[in-house]
Amino acid sequence: MFNGARMASLAVLLVVPMTPPAQPAVLSGPIDRLPESVKLLAWGDGIHNLFQEWSVKNWESSGWFYGSAYSSSSNADVYVYVGLTNPTTVANAAVFTYSRQSVWASEGDTVFFRGTNGYYGAWRIDDVYPTGNPPGSPPYAYLRARWYFQSDGSASFVPEPGTVSLLAVGGLLATAGKRRRRG
Repeated sequence: MFNGARMASLAVLLVVPMTPPAQPAVLSGPIDRLPESVKLLAWGDGIHNLFQEWSVKNWESSGWFYGSAYSSSSNADVYVYVGLTNPTTVANAAVFTYSRQSVWASEGDTVFFRGTNGYYGAWRIDDVYPTGNPPGSPPYAYLRARWYFQSDGSASFVPEPGTVSLLAVGGLLATAGKRRRRG
């Protein structure tokens, strides 16, 4: 049973106006069957796109991701975060040491990109697999991944604080409802 103090605090939670959370700045989507060094991937928000090229490393489950100085097609410098499978835990990708040449990454790693246009992105590498093409017949491998792009130009991939606080208030209300049913 609720006492008067608990009811008053619950009532305050229910009448406090909540502003809807800001739209997330991190855009995301799948990459499926991207052939190595045959097709340039343009990805982003449609205005501030990043352009990336990659190739398989020694026909293994890994690849080379090219920076802006290595590939004239790429407009991003690269950094690999070994073993990171969730880029949305990175609060500041600007602190990484980016290469203008190339980096090597395996399945389960995340490659971060700092665009020459000032925008940041990431690919979480899920799979690098051979095409079965005979020697001398590229592409030799395909890539499967998930891309992330920070559309507000910041280097943070963590979800917006408004979304987190709204979830916390919702959790408090759900807990209060459970307590009431028990009483």
